[in-house]
Amino acid sequence: VPSSDDPTTLDDDDVATAIRSQLPKIEFKGYVSKPIHGQGKGAADKQYISINRRPCSLGKVNRLVNEVYHQSNRHQYPFIALDITLPKQLVDVNVTPDKRTLLIQ
Repeated sequence: VPSSDDPTTLDDDDVATAIRSQLPKIEFKGYVSKPIHGQGKGAADKQYISINRRPCSLGKVNRLVNEVYHQSNRHQYPFIALDITLPKQLVDVNVTPDKRTLLIQ
């Protein structure tokens, strides 16, 4: 068993820091309407998501936000304006001619 003075011994904070330093930086910026009656919309047509400021279709993200929203307001859909910032080398925009389908590594 390594002693606590052993420099090769890592505690949980050291492991978490090491893992975080290897992960790409991802930022989420935007707005989701409050789940209060009257704040939402009757249809899910006002949901805008972009990656690196490029509009795209991310059905799984839309479904996730809608599911969480419906836990508080089952009769309406949220207004969503969300930009996800990823390192450019992780995003390929040349999948379809309209550039709305993205390949994320």
